[in-house]
Amino acid sequence: MQGVAGNCFELVRRAMVGALESQAAISLATFGGVKRPQLPINFFKFPAATRLKAVQQYIGCFEYRIALQPHYNVNKYRPLAKLMDTAQMMIHSPQAIKCVEGVILAIYLTAGLQGVERLPVGFETEQDTKIHQHIILVVRNGKKFGAFGMSREADLAGREIEFDSFSSIVSDYKRAYEGHRHTIQKLWVGLPVELNVESYNYVCWRYLTLTPNLQPWIECCAEMDKHFSQSKKLWERWLLEGQGEIPKNQSIYNNAKKLDINAVPRAAGAILRIPRPPSRSTILPSIVNLNDEATTPVPSRVGFHEIPSIRYFHD
Repeated sequence: MQGVAGNCFELVRRAMVGALESQAAISLATFGGVKRPQLPINFFKFPAATRLKAVQQYIGCFEYRIALQPHYNVNKYRPLAKLMDTAQMMIHSPQAIKCVEGVILAIYLTAGLQGVERLPVGFETEQDTKIHQHIILVVRNGKKFGAFGMSREADLAGREIEFDSFSSIVSDYKRAYEGHRHTIQKLWVGLPVELNVESYNYVCWRYLTLTPNLQPWIECCAEMDKHFSQSKKLWERWLLEGQGEIPKNQSIYNNAKKLDINAVPRAAGAILRIPRPPSRSTILPSIVNLNDEATTPVPSRVGFHEIPSIRYFHD
């Protein structure tokens, strides 16, 4: 009797999973003769596993941008809320994208998922004396890792959530690069992206820097896994030190310097003042316990999707 009941339960479970996956299927609408991906109406109500699979499919439906001129603002060194505005534009008006746009879109579409952690990973590779850069978003759901990305090469785009460790998924990308005769010169791992889509903190895109062409790969893997295990605490410290408000990474600082359109001629030795976003005190309800969720989620300013505005990370 118990066996029959168990079989019935399994059949019902499979039917429910099949129904969810069919709902999560990405449709391709045609506008002006161009096919553009569309999200399911109830996309943000899907369970985590179903939603992550839909995100993978959705990003994969975008065309790869060959043209040098982007259709959207692809400056990564903006507050998270501004990046999310760009993601909304991609959903409303889909155009061809590259890896940066793909990561920004993935951050938006995975916002608010409990138990899902997201870290950006950047690659600098060399092929025939030419330097190439690429970026992906590594995610962990439960005990498994996957990645979202956009590339003209299928094996350098996303990965299913089936890897056992952070280093194992990056190693898979390394093998893919070797198949294209690329040598990884540098590898950058950022810090977790917070869940609050309205946050005016910056994303830490580069925190750990590795040089696989100079270091043994097994040593790089150990560093990456150690970094991931400490990433939440590192992010808290990074934020409390004020680096979430103004990027102090040298490459970010130089970028902000270039983008300071209001800059006026300065005397020699004068200090560069980069415009500050809202104070951390207006963003952080408490600097004591950053891992607590907001007791009452603030309605997101995203008008056309219901994304819970949850602060920081889930335990």
